[in-house]
Amino acid sequence: MGKKLCEKRREQSKFCANYIDVRLTKDQENTRPDFWFLVLRQKEEDRLSLAEMYTNSSAFMIAGTETTATLLSGLTYYPLKNPDQMEKLATEICGSFQSEEEMIIGAL
Repeated sequence: MGKKLCEKRREQSKFCANYIDVRLTKDQENTRPDFWFLVLRQKEEDRLSLAEMYTNSSAFMIAGTETTATLLSGLTYYPLKNPDQMEKLATEICGSFQSEEEMIIGAL
């Protein structure tokens, strides 16, 4: 691997390890269930070690982003190829809000 690729790999590993460290400090009872919630719910002797969490986090990150990218591609492609369905979808979505100002991700 080239020098630049090695550096990017180190950056990703550091990012993933940092994510694990932050996630481990969260209150498990008041956290939205996610993959790590399931891992941490295991008995101590059955749980992944910290080193295993660090190692696997990169794979989980890549797997999660690839499936999300594929989903978003399809979610964009199919409505655009089917204008009648796009109109139906837009009507249903817009009908769920009182105004455009409500259509923000923070409102979820």
